[in-house]
Amino acid sequence: MSLNLNIEHAKKNTVRELSLINNSLNLIIETINDYTINVSVDYRLQKALAQYASGKASVTNDYSISNEIITAATGVMGLSDNILGCNIVTTNKLVFNISEILDSDIDRLINSDELTKTRPNKIEWSDIFRVRHRNGAIKNIFVVQKQIIDLDSYEQLGDEYMFVDERDIAKIYLNNIKNDQSKFYILGDQHIILSSSEESYINQSFITSQQITNEAFEHLLKKNNGVITINNESSFVSIQKVDSLDWMVVSAIPMKELTAQTRLFDTFIIITGFIYLLVGTVVASLASYSISKPIHRLVLTMRQIKMGNRDVRADTHTTKELLLLSNTFNSLMDENEKLMVQLCEEQKAIRNYEFMLLQAQIKPHFLYNTLETISSFVKLNMHQEALQAVHCLANFCRISLNNGKDIITIGEELNLIESYLTIQKYRNIKYLDYEIDVDDAIWDKKIPKLTLQPIVENAIYHGMKPKRRKTKLQIIGRCHEEGIMISVRDNGVGIPKDELAKIRKQLHDTSQKDNFGLHSIHSRIKLYYGDDYGIEIDSIESEYTLVNIKLPSESIKGAEE
Repeated sequence: MSLNLNIEHAKKNTVRELSLINNSLNLIIETINDYTINVSVDYRLQKALAQYASGKASVTNDYSISNEIITAATGVMGLSDNILGCNIVTTNKLVFNISEILDSDIDRLINSDELTKTRPNKIEWSDIFRVRHRNGAIKNIFVVQKQIIDLDSYEQLGDEYMFVDERDIAKIYLNNIKNDQSKFYILGDQHIILSSSEESYINQSFITSQQITNEAFEHLLKKNNGVITINNESSFVSIQKVDSLDWMVVSAIPMKELTAQTRLFDTFIIITGFIYLLVGTVVASLASYSISKPIHRLVLTMRQIKMGNRDVRADTHTTKELLLLSNTFNSLMDENEKLMVQLCEEQKAIRNYEFMLLQAQIKPHFLYNTLETISSFVKLNMHQEALQAVHCLANFCRISLNNGKDIITIGEELNLIESYLTIQKYRNIKYLDYEIDVDDAIWDKKIPKLTLQPIVENAIYHGMKPKRRKTKLQIIGRCHEEGIMISVRDNGVGIPKDELAKIRKQLHDTSQKDNFGLHSIHSRIKLYYGDDYGIEIDSIESEYTLVNIKLPSESIKGAEE
């Protein structure tokens, strides 16, 4: 029974580990898609390709136009470590190779059936291509393809091909492998292996290369996980679909590895139990006052621990017969205490990881859109507005970074929000108005960094902009006897009742993947300050949405570490 419970716990940990890898993979795919879009809408690139499309490019200006194309693409690609290079192809089939891949392989890629059979006006990820680098290395790459459409005439100006190294994708799971015997795969169409911890399997059928029966694989697809035979070895396999693409992430770990640690733990329990039994037999056979008294003290110690006093330990100044029992008990309690501390640290690490993911979800669009706004102000000779926007952007970035500190003052958080709202108001002047009313007494109190920004962003994009008329955002902060209450309220479209109930449930359900930002904020507050604090949401459809953030009025030990 104990072995089975431990195996089930290990299986759940494996599934949870795969979920974290899947989330990271989705985040990288979305980031690369964002960079692909940013290249296609770059005004310099659009202008240069339009001249080729209209036939205005000539010998005299061809070099400068080509340089504009390369500069525009390189400028965006340089912001990402996951993009190997790209190609821009004009409508008259002129190719600009902005990568270290051999030109002959570039021609083969662009003219392959997979990339030429469709030209959709959306982002498409290819299967694996094998190409040669100029330094002689052989690389497996994904090709991310998108049409470049004129933003004014909506006519096609050319095609864009982003190149992504398979090993950069593989790093997501390679850096998270906790067991050397674990294997990870990314499967594409017809279950072809696109990425694997063992490169030799790439571009092979998962079913064939791993010697899996079709019946076993179909059963696995229905259940999402299970024990099947892979390469003549019984393994626990878990499958999850990648939301961004028609891919699947697969993890496999041999059952003998999964059960090794649990068997060792059970052996330890059996030995410890045997020791307890032996000592108990000796104590019972002696049945003397000198033995019963130390036993009574040990029982009292156990009762104190049961009541919550985990610092007490058994008295080692006792008879020889009970010394082993006391030492063994103390050793077990010390080990238990270490495991409790380790568990707390792991939980804190998970929350920090979620916070880093939340920070990563502040899309590059905000930076790019802000810079475009500043550029527009300069072109319109609105120098004062441009200076204000630059100042707000710099202030936003400075406070967001804050030398890596996770805890800042409420005043610093409000300064960050003020800068963010000022920029958003420049961009959404028709829809956005805001008011900040916070008591002076709480400006110096502490708050986890980036607590308000995701909530304000949700209010703007999901509450106010869809209403398509002037709306108001209010941020109100008050100090009460129970603590500090900061409210974020908008009079936007509100939230339907069933959706509101779903969001409230997801705040406390760690298995949910939707509303990740709100769940992460709620979890971080509870981690730092306790279960009495966190966020609450209320809304009436078509009227308002209100998010209340409850914090302690005094700093709690450990919250600033």
